[in-house]
Amino acid sequence: MKSLESVQNVFKVFMILSKIALIFCVAMLIFSLAALIWAAVGAGNGTVLGIETAAFLSMMEVADINQLYGCLLVDLGFVIVDIVLLWLSYRYFKSEQADGTPFTQGGADRLKTLGILVIVLPILAAIFGTVIYGGFDIELAEDWSNEGTLVLGIVMLISSAIFRYGAELEEKAQLKAETE
Repeated sequence: MKSLESVQNVFKVFMILSKIALIFCVAMLIFSLAALIWAAVGAGNGTVLGIETAAFLSMMEVADINQLYGCLLVDLGFVIVDIVLLWLSYRYFKSEQADGTPFTQGGADRLKTLGILVIVLPILAAIFGTVIYGGFDIELAEDWSNEGTLVLGIVMLISSAIFRYGAELEEKAQLKAETE
């Protein structure tokens, strides 16, 4: 069972990395919310974070405070999607560690759900960002392509099918062992 130990070690590393990334994204969410609040409060005073509003807007490469709000809202949308996906990833890896194998029906179901969300949520975030940018009259200069998440989602869906098949084989082997 040396191979299973290796798989478990890899999944444990992924669990730790997903937790670290999740913590980082939560910090980014807090920072983005704070920036949005500071911008709203400070803009009326002529400064944002102690910097003259005009200089701050220039640094952020936006024309006015409304475009700054739009950019920060879009950033919040993308960070929230990242948090959801990382939380679900962490939950998957944690349950896989508890199960001791990726070959369970529950694990395959969680991975399938995660694969679908990895495909859908970034697309929804990009649509949200496009709508917000349009509403705040911001030129779309960013590339919100989703090829990477599309491929990752497909790999997760294929992996979930493989893990489901492995779970079925394990169940058959257990039934066979019990009947003998």
